[in-house]
Amino acid sequence: MSSPHGTDEAALRALVEAYAAGVDARRYDEVAALFTARGVLATSSTPGGPVERETIGRDAIARALHGLDRYEATLHAVGNHVASVDGDRATGETGCLAHHLERADDGGCTDRALAIRYQDTFERTAAGWAIARRELHLLWIERHPVER
Repeated sequence: MSSPHGTDEAALRALVEAYAAGVDARRYDEVAALFTARGVLATSSTPGGPVERETIGRDAIARALHGLDRYEATLHAVGNHVASVDGDRATGETGCLAHHLERADDGGCTDRALAIRYQDTFERTAAGWAIARRELHLLWIERHPVER
């Protein structure tokens, strides 16, 4: 693993944080622009399960992210992040606790909290680092009531 203090590693950390912030602000086109032109967002929906869906290309990724609009709010808290740089390519892994606020019919709210491990492949482009492939692996899901 490369040093977390290196310029490339800092840029990669900023990239994964921009992804989380953009998703929470529902700026899906900006999030999709963090990917290479043929970037892939691969997702699983079952804790411990395999990747079930691959979305390819910025336009398709932006459209797929609109699935988060069903939640009243989200908060993706990025945790540990490690990256290994090899020239113009890099790999990384990021832990994330993603909170998804669901409004119930009775007016109450539930937090659907996901423990996520992102496994990423990055490419250096003329504009800087971009996500070539992001795999979202669910570790577990918790649900609990929240006040709002």
